Amino acid sequence: MKQGFTLIELVIAMLFGGIILSVLFNSFFVATRVSRMVDTTVSQDLRIALLQNQLEKDLVSAFIPFQAQEEKKAEEKKVEADKKEAQDKAEAEKKAAEADEKKLKILADPFISKNEADRLQVLSFISNNMLPLYEKEKGVLQKPRVMRIAYRLVPEEKKKDSFSLMRQESNNLEFAAFDPKSAKPVKMFEIASGVKSFKVKYQVEKKPKEKEEKKSKEIAAAVMWPDKQLKEQITELLPQWVEIDIALWNDTHQDERSYKLLMPIGVRG
Repeated sequence: MKQGFTLIELVIAMLFGGIILSVLFNSFFVATRVSRMVDTTVSQDLRIALLQNQLEKDLVSAFIPFQAQEEKKAEEKKVEADKKEAQDKAEAEKKAAEADEKKLKILADPFISKNEADRLQVLSFISNNMLPLYEKEKGVLQKPRVMRIAYRLVPEEKKKDSFSLMRQESNNLEFAAFDPKSAKPVKMFEIASGVKSFKVKYQVEKKPKEKEEKKSKEIAAAVMWPDKQLKEQITELLPQWVEIDIALWNDTHQDERSYKLLMPIGVRG
């Protein structure tokens, strides 16, 4: 008499085996999905942390340079040179040439922000980092490092509604030098990729009214800078705060995550 399994026993064994395999496969699928979600979240958070760190470091050092505030010194030096021209023409021409070399050039757009289709087009400002030391024969001289910085959104190739946030930096303070269409544009470096949207809003304190108490403050908001509508209502050439709404695509470009950043602009005493 041969021993073996009956058909019912085989069916029951296969049923239990299928249940066990189904539970194991489902657990593996859930674990893989959770792992991908965690990796995506960590990746997006890391990208926004790096972006915020760079933006905050640049914006907190933003300032309005002397060239953009004092516009009369160049005219005064020219008048001086004209007075001396009658006495000694040759000497006057020499001094005028020296004055031309030393005079401050009026700087346009010290802080400028433009939008395109409700999205940041360019944000550019003058910034100074920590003071590097330059050795001199008689001791050490602290000299500030002044530069212009520009942020732009550049469309990513083969990705719809996706942009890269690019950063430009140069000791050339002229805004025209940062135009990508210029003859020798300032080189761009990527700060963040997979940007779906990048919106900015600026806040600045309004001028107090004549009969208003000094303690009371009214804050005005603008989505671009300078704002012509606020020109008569404010005294600052630099906004005080910037609020950034940014959305980043995930690695698969199927879902996005939104962030809100609030950062001060410049250091005020």
